[in-house]
Amino acid sequence: MRTKRRAENSFSLVEALAAMTIMGIAIASILTTFSASLVASRVAEDYAISTSMMTELRTHVRANMLSPLDANQGTFTNHPGFSWSAVYTPTNYTNFYLVEMTIDWIRGDKEYARTCTTYHYYMATTTTTAEESEA
Repeated sequence: MRTKRRAENSFSLVEALAAMTIMGIAIASILTTFSASLVASRVAEDYAISTSMMTELRTHVRANMLSPLDANQGTFTNHPGFSWSAVYTPTNYTNFYLVEMTIDWIRGDKEYARTCTTYHYYMATTTTTAEESEA
């Protein structure tokens, strides 16, 4: 009699294995979701950093710190892994350029880029010597 009551109150081996399998699947899906959210948060942080860098690059373009006559590309000292480029394309108007600025970076095995296009009036500054100004 005692053994019958014990068998009625306990779980069978199959029930215990089924419960452990369901619990394992649930935990695996939770860990996968958590891992994916960590990667997404890092990529979002990279996009925020690239937005700040793009603002800095646009400031350099507006201040004529970049020239359409030079190769405009480089890296950021504060953020290793990020690089930038600015490509000046002449338009039909004198000294008026289409400027395409790009910030590139790599996260894991994927490449990311943020691009901004604007127009810019650039007139090269000329320096005059004392002899030219006297003439």
